[in-house]
Amino acid sequence: MNYLDFITKKNNDQILIALGNKFIPQEVSDEMKEENERLDRLSAEREELAKKITKLKTFMKSDTYKQLDDFDKTILQEQKHSMKSYKRALDLRLKWTIY
Repeated sequence: MNYLDFITKKNNDQILIALGNKFIPQEVSDEMKEENERLDRLSAEREELAKKITKLKTFMKSDTYKQLDDFDKTILQEQKHSMKSYKRALDLRLKWTIY
């Protein structure tokens, strides 16, 4: 959801964009839009990864998983661990970017 209103006015050859009841320079508005788009991409990546982790966990409870040899099970456990670490990194990036 984009929080910028695209109402503009010109002030001494500078284009200003409305943000709530204030006007800010268009350059600042463009930077805010880019940051908002970056956060949306990060959030989408995190959600996609969370779904993949859930699917892997579900698979690891299945009979098919139980029939795998120990080597394959170890690799999948390492994959799950790595995916969870990556998700935590995305969580931190999102948390620190927002605050």
